[in-house]
Amino acid sequence: MSPAPLLVAAGLLAQGALLVPLAGAGTAAGLRLVTGAALAGVLAAVAWPRLASPARASLAMLAAGGFGMTLGWWADLGFGSAAAAGPDAAAWCGLAPGGGLPGLHLLCWMNAGMLAAGALAMRIAHGRRAPGAAAADALAMALGMSGGAALAVRVAPSLSAEAAVVSAHALMNAGMLAGMQLAVLARIARRRPVPRGLATRLPAPL
Repeated sequence: MSPAPLLVAAGLLAQGALLVPLAGAGTAAGLRLVTGAALAGVLAAVAWPRLASPARASLAMLAAGGFGMTLGWWADLGFGSAAAAGPDAAAWCGLAPGGGLPGLHLLCWMNAGMLAAGALAMRIAHGRRAPGAAAADALAMALGMSGGAALAVRVAPSLSAEAAVVSAHALMNAGMLAGMQLAVLARIARRRPVPRGLATRLPAPL
């Protein structure tokens, strides 16, 4: 049996476990977070054999890249609580302090962890790739995560501190995954062959 589904399940479970101190969750809320993450991990492991290769790559990215992001986020906070730091502090990596534009706080452990773990997941899923493709994926992931952080800051005032942190984690993961998918779609579009009839009508290159 391949270890991949177990590693994916472990990555999802670890994210839930790290969210407990990040969100400053109490015992009951922390138990719900870990239980939900464990359930997601079990479902991912069960579904893995039935998934197509692109879906497996996305799931591996969500598990590995999300774990690296979460661990790096916690490290940026000195292994403290993001809920206690507040939405305008360095807790919201990927944003300039004071609610500035996304992408102006890219040099942090959150981005480093996400990119390192995400690159490893993509290497396992796709093998060795061209440096340009890897760089495009990294940029798309970082920008997507920053976009998720920007949205999280906007919705945070309407939520409790604990819920704001959990929502930010979900939105940044979603942004990271969306950025990755856009990068893949862009590569597919560039590779699409010219229709045969159109190719015969195109002028010859000079």
